[in-house]
Amino acid sequence: MFSVVIQAGGKSSRMGTDKVFLPFKGQTLLERVTGRLAPLTDDLLIISNQADKLKQLLYPAYPDLIASCGPLGGLYTGLVYARYPVVVAVACDMPFANPALLAKEAGMLDDLNVDVVIPAPGGKTEPLHAAYRKETCLPVIEEGLNNGMRRLIEWHSQVRVYPMSKEEIQLYDPHSLAFLNINTSEDIKKIETIELDNFCS
Repeated sequence: MFSVVIQAGGKSSRMGTDKVFLPFKGQTLLERVTGRLAPLTDDLLIISNQADKLKQLLYPAYPDLIASCGPLGGLYTGLVYARYPVVVAVACDMPFANPALLAKEAGMLDDLNVDVVIPAPGGKTEPLHAAYRKETCLPVIEEGLNNGMRRLIEWHSQVRVYPMSKEEIQLYDPHSLAFLNINTSEDIKKIETIELDNFCS
């Protein structure tokens, strides 16, 4: 078993409003992502600096433990509160977040004896659709934050990281939908037309 952390604390500057509550196929964007990933675990948690606005959800929400540190601070907070030693982290603006791929990433941590399994199609990493070993990653991230680190992958040189290739990813995400994210209202209109849920559920 592993924990699922959904990061919902972005400023949504390009959108102009909070993405969490945007409608997507009859749900809010956050409801969409939690619904896709909840079957993976009995420990799903949301990291948001508007945790008080998320009380209607069935899942616990926590604000950043260290303020103004961006997504890395959110990942740190999620690792702190996660109950299980393996944690998968996902951004709330990924409506096709892929449960099968995340489960594979979590299993690979032990299979390969590494600390991070991160999709890296074409060399571009996806740290908010990745798996982390809490015991080893948490102290490294905490030290980095205390030293002014802010980038999500800046600390990877200090742990064992396995980048998943495009070919490995496509076994679970053949239509390349998992990492699609929403930044503008135009993105919503375009992504809502995708009718391939059955291929990435």
